[in-house]
Amino acid sequence: MSLARLPRSWSQIRRLAQKECQTISLGQLLRQTNSDDASLRHNACWLREQLPIRFARRIQDILQLPHVVVSNPNIGSILETYVNTFESVSSFPDIKDSDGEQAFLRLIKRELVDHSQGTRLVAEGYREVRGLYPHIKLDDFLHDHFTTRIATRILMDNYVNMRSPRPGYVGVVRQGMRPLDIVQDTARDILDLCHSLYGCAPKVEYRGNLDCVLDYIPRHVTYMVRELLKNAFRSTIERRLARGGARSPDDLEIPKVAVELQQGDIHVVIKISDLGGGMPKHVQREAWQYGWATIG
Repeated sequence: MSLARLPRSWSQIRRLAQKECQTISLGQLLRQTNSDDASLRHNACWLREQLPIRFARRIQDILQLPHVVVSNPNIGSILETYVNTFESVSSFPDIKDSDGEQAFLRLIKRELVDHSQGTRLVAEGYREVRGLYPHIKLDDFLHDHFTTRIATRILMDNYVNMRSPRPGYVGVVRQGMRPLDIVQDTARDILDLCHSLYGCAPKVEYRGNLDCVLDYIPRHVTYMVRELLKNAFRSTIERRLARGGARSPDDLEIPKVAVELQQGDIHVVIKISDLGGGMPKHVQREAWQYGWATIG
């Protein structure tokens, strides 16, 4: 997108960006997800009204960033995709019948594909900007951007999936999801990765209420658990390797990584702990900033 001019729909973007988004809880999402024609049209009409507000607010936020950020090619690509989606959805005609709903479904599917690289583009763009201008920090913007991105994608994915019921699922939500199954599957993948990289891997000890369940989105749990387990495995192995004394990886005495699960009234707690040495106090604050990593 050229920075010499604002989007042609700028006045509409500004107007809709002032509106409040209609929030929806996971419970509401479950209750409103049905595959009958009336429910599909209702959800399509709701998305047609709400998506432009969400995209308008993000477009306005991006355009208020420093010029060096917006002019980055990756960030510019994100902005262009957001503007295109805003204009496509906001100009879509009223959905009055099944044909209109099917046309809107095709539009949403295309937009999901167009936005599939969004996280990578933002991460690469921010890294490039920080490389040139280390003093620029966009944590507040990135927090709002990614939070809204996740929520918007849930709504769009759920609309696409609600017409094809799967056993145990309501849209994208898995009813009675067992976190232990996800943790074990993820741990097996990371064990294989560690063996290929280091020649060894810690064992995993499972504690607590291993039969706990909840209604949730498996993909999100998998992502969170994978990142935490990767950190726990890596720090545990590298700390032990740094001590030396072993003739081969097979001779290492690697401490276990512990995973504890507990069932609350409306939630499940997953606690992952390790003996990887922890984090020095002088970097603990930096660790919560976007773009921070121990790998260069």
